Amino acid sequence: MLIKVNDSNVKEIVRNEVLRQNLLIRQNAIDVDEINLNYIDVSKVTDFSELFKDMVFEKPLNIENWDFVNCTNAIAIYHSKNIHTNPENWRG
Repeated sequence: MLIKVNDSNVKEIVRNEVLRQNLLIRQNAIDVDEINLNYIDVSKVTDFSELFKDMVFEKPLNIENWDFVNCTNAIAIYHSKNIHTNPENWRG
């Protein structure tokens, strides 16, 4: 399932997906090593500013396959706790 997002809905969708996966992890409904958001297509997003602001993650975050090619603003994208990802793997 690929979820396509844009500037108008990226923050809401990402937040909802993180909350959903956190809940499943806390309920032991899924056994995972990371919160994987690679199924969200961010290739049309230009504004990633404060995308993860104040989010808390039950597991490390995986967005290594996100395509940041159209990104023009990433100010404070990591203004959060427990984000473990390698920006060197990002495309863009």
